[in-house]
Amino acid sequence: VDRVGLGADLARSLASSGGRDRPNFYDSTVQRYAEMPIHRLTIHELLSSGSQITNERLISMAQHVQREMCTRLARRLLDIQTLPYIVVENPNIQKVHSLYRTAFEKLVAFPKVVNISQ
Repeated sequence: VDRVGLGADLARSLASSGGRDRPNFYDSTVQRYAEMPIHRLTIHELLSSGSQITNERLISMAQHVQREMCTRLARRLLDIQTLPYIVVENPNIQKVHSLYRTAFEKLVAFPKVVNISQ
């Protein structure tokens, strides 16, 4: 199954461990996604995206959202991981990190959108 991008090694890692053990805190998959460029949408792009919707355009938009969400979550995970130790030890920060990590893992493992029926 083709994955959204670079997350196949993360998916294998989680599958081989039965999902019990999380990958390292400073995971290389998170790092690679965080290094990907972000495409910022302009007002013009947002306004023009509603006109002339085709199946191909919908698939392209879904693939863009998949990539962007993984990249942006990875950047937030790295931001949290680089906070001072005393801040990261805060239970609320740990909860946010856990939620972001879970969302990132699920999105990376999700198959890439290739047709409209998905």
